[in-house]
Amino acid sequence: MAQNFDRLTAKPTARRFRWIAPTTADQAPDIDIAKAYGRGGVVVEIGCGVGWHSITYCRNHPEKIVIAIERTRDKFSRFKSRILTNAPIPNLIPAHGDALRLLPPHLENLSIDSVFILYPNPEPKAKAQRWIHMPFLDLLREALCPEGRVVFATNVQNYADEILATAPSRGWIVSKDKRINICDSPDFQPRTHFEKKYFLRGETLRHIELKKKDPS
Repeated sequence: MAQNFDRLTAKPTARRFRWIAPTTADQAPDIDIAKAYGRGGVVVEIGCGVGWHSITYCRNHPEKIVIAIERTRDKFSRFKSRILTNAPIPNLIPAHGDALRLLPPHLENLSIDSVFILYPNPEPKAKAQRWIHMPFLDLLREALCPEGRVVFATNVQNYADEILATAPSRGWIVSKDKRINICDSPDFQPRTHFEKKYFLRGETLRHIELKKKDPS
């Protein structure tokens, strides 16, 4: 059966979309995101890279549906390979493309539990392209369930501090700001290959969680 990870097929009139997401080398079922509409337990990872965190999260949380999005072709190709060498992962929906284009048409139908943005490009010369300043993050906030969260991880301290300083004015509450380093947390298990590299290098990692403010 032909494999196709790259194509997102949309059916706007039916208010549904599919990612063709093979879970084994012999099987390429259509996974219909409509099953996630209107229910909680949906997790989105933006910039999932080669899939370390997404696959592990799926294994540890079989009750969650994980939409894992990666824009770069090389990383997504490696993500594909990782999927094909694992046992079937029925709750994983991998997507190759730009989250800014893929998600907005469907956010009103999703009740998102968590959004992971782990080690994004800090965009030092382009403030408008940092996630905390993007209108897209406002759309994500509206799609979160009441106790939903956006999780950032970074090794760039200025980037982390900017998130903390900006979040309240953008309708967010900072619910967690955790610092992790190899000296204080030697048993820490990295979630991504970047996190492993920075951790072993002795850098301080920041784990930040945002929740939306109560509208009342």
